[in-house]
Amino acid sequence: MTTSIGIDIGGTKIEIIALDDTKGAELFRKRVNTPLNYDDFIKANVDLINEAKAAVGEISHIGVGVPGIAYPDGTINIFTTFDFVKPSFAHDLSQKVNLPVAVANDANCFALSESYDGAGKDYNNVFAIIAGSGIGAGLVINKKLISGAHSITGEWGNLTLPFPKPEETTRTSKTRITGGIETNLSGPELIIEYNNLTGKNITSVKDIVTAAASGEKAALDLMDKVYDRFARMLLIPLIMIDPDIYVLGGGLSNIKDIYTKVPPLVTKYAKNIFGKDVSINLKPAEHGDSSGVRGAAWLWKMKNKD
Repeated sequence: MTTSIGIDIGGTKIEIIALDDTKGAELFRKRVNTPLNYDDFIKANVDLINEAKAAVGEISHIGVGVPGIAYPDGTINIFTTFDFVKPSFAHDLSQKVNLPVAVANDANCFALSESYDGAGKDYNNVFAIIAGSGIGAGLVINKKLISGAHSITGEWGNLTLPFPKPEETTRTSKTRITGGIETNLSGPELIIEYNNLTGKNITSVKDIVTAAASGEKAALDLMDKVYDRFARMLLIPLIMIDPDIYVLGGGLSNIKDIYTKVPPLVTKYAKNIFGKDVSINLKPAEHGDSSGVRGAAWLWKMKNKD
């Protein structure tokens, strides 16, 4: 039996998983808090790898998913949460554990996981979206991860929504581009929008969904806007790629009505563009929060299929 090892780097945690290469069965998993300086960060990763090695035996390679861009030369650009992480992280970790390390954007790892043995396993063209604290995506075609010439495939969070409403183009954020997709649709910005509308101080998108379910008008109106914005966002991959399936993960993936209310809206907008009905297949991730780390584990397996 051969084993694939994946590591998922998150804002609050680092997670490692060991999977049976044949069936994808989980052999080992552990999470630790993310340290806040580089030396401790490297050590935490090394310690996790050593624990996995002790649990499953010899390891031949490591895959790592990061919240940022993994460039073709192996260097990385981690987004602001990890401003202490060096571009040479993959190389530095490889030197410490004496193993080859493949690194990819976390949304790409998510896409790889769901296309390989998740919600998209029966489809050739899979567009996988993480919609939570940010909005990112990954593309897999015929089980091959497509990251692009500059490793920026799916980095659409700062694009403007198609057919934007006036208030959407001017909405501002301290950390995101004015009028961008993330400014109008990411979890933290929706919370701010709701609190500004109601004068409340909620801390979770789930609170907005609950308020809408109870019939609160402000929450109902905002959720209608969320579904409409989400549908317009999906017009971008629809027109550019026309995927067989869209797989959704992240905090927004837990909103059940997204899967029934968004596809008809996409069809409505698409009909205005193409003059005919265009339906989409939108499904929740099969592996949920585990998809990112599972996809990191599959990086070498998929690399060897090239």
